[in-house]
Amino acid sequence: MNPTGNFWIDNGLVVLLDLFGEGKHDARALLDNLIEKLVVETGNIGQYYDKERKQLKEYKK
Repeated sequence: MNPTGNFWIDNGLVVLLDLFGEGKHDARALLDNLIEKLVVETGNIGQYYDKERKQLKEYKK
């Protein structure tokens, strides 16, 4: 693997390589695994604008 020159991208690639190894992987499985490891519910509520319904929606953080 060659460095891209972008600090954040290169570090992200190193983490992915450390966690999953070389080769082809299912993108959904990778995302699910990363979310499980990195995302922690805080109990707080966030908001986003739903363009389809044209209203603010709440979600758990």
